[in-house]
Amino acid sequence: MSAKPTPRQSPSDQAARDRILTDLDTNLLVEAGAGSGKTTSLVGRMIALVERGTRVDRIAAVTFTRKAANELRERFQLGLEARIRDGDPGSESVKRCDAALRDLDAAFLGTIHSFCGRLLRERPLEVRLDPSFQEVTDEDWSELQGEFWNRWLERTKRAGDADLRALHAVGVDPRSLRKGFEKVVTYPDVTFPLGESAAPEIGDCRRELEKLLARAEKMLPREEPVDGWDALMKLVRRLTVQRRVQSWSDVAAFCSALERVSASACKIVQKRWGEDKAAKAAAKELAEAFTAFVEGPAAEVLRCWREHRYPIVMRFLLRAANAFEEERLATAQLGFNDLLLLAAKLLRENGEARDQLGQRWAHLLVDEFQDTDPVQAEVCLLLASPPSEGND
Repeated sequence: MSAKPTPRQSPSDQAARDRILTDLDTNLLVEAGAGSGKTTSLVGRMIALVERGTRVDRIAAVTFTRKAANELRERFQLGLEARIRDGDPGSESVKRCDAALRDLDAAFLGTIHSFCGRLLRERPLEVRLDPSFQEVTDEDWSELQGEFWNRWLERTKRAGDADLRALHAVGVDPRSLRKGFEKVVTYPDVTFPLGESAAPEIGDCRRELEKLLARAEKMLPREEPVDGWDALMKLVRRLTVQRRVQSWSDVAAFCSALERVSASACKIVQKRWGEDKAAKAAAKELAEAFTAFVEGPAAEVLRCWREHRYPIVMRFLLRAANAFEEERLATAQLGFNDLLLLAAKLLRENGEARDQLGQRWAHLLVDEFQDTDPVQAEVCLLLASPPSEGND
């Protein structure tokens, strides 16, 4: 005799799974582990909305990659086809699924950036945006950014820009700030402190370094050791040359020298300083003195120096980033961050647009919501709530 099949048990969270498919007028946040069926439930909720009578052009499903968007679209289409195939041909549910399948392109299933672009195309004038704006691809963004940065440097140089002169005064080559510019452009919603900080007093630190160099120069071998100069020997020789060609009374020149000194540069190979024990012991003491200098007085001077330079650098970068943003808006070329920030601005500052767009996209479903950044989450939450609830 064959054994009776064991009835399949329902998952312990079946009630929550059912609620996703039935409680269609409540905002829900679904939290579950990988592979538990969150996306399947999301597709099921979309189909349930259609079966209840929601037009497919009022549904927006947001993902965070194009690949995920394509997969979601395919699963939604297959789900509708299954309902049509397995349902009663004359039922209202099947008719609605059939209409949704024919109008599938009217639904939004795509990335958060594309969705923000869709919102802006529906209400561009409210954020003073050219309706014919273009979305700059990842491939073109780097080139657009680089071309502007080069033009910005040339423009400020020709104009004798005061902020550019301030950079040179603290020993900063503006060409080295390209990555900093890219960071500021990437995070336009971040506020950078610009409080002034005094330049460091370098007198005591300079005298201590000069004493160490004088002590080291007396101990250096006259000829290069057979195995070559060790790290501390190279450091002493380099600093000696720098002191001859630069004026260490200049704060920028002295701090520039300090920035090239590290604890690893103070290491020695004792036998290269002499064969007798006294020479080796003296070399060890010298290395310890240099290390103490690097980790103490030098570190403090550099900390003050970097605090002094920071607002000078940031003013230049923020001006460049703002000018780049103005140029993008003037030429109607928007990057992905622009789409997010402008959509958030539209929903945050224009209650009428927020209300109309919220009704236009009556149901917003977000896959992998934990991957949203604060601006993306702001767009979703503003759109899913009425203006009367505020914009925090």
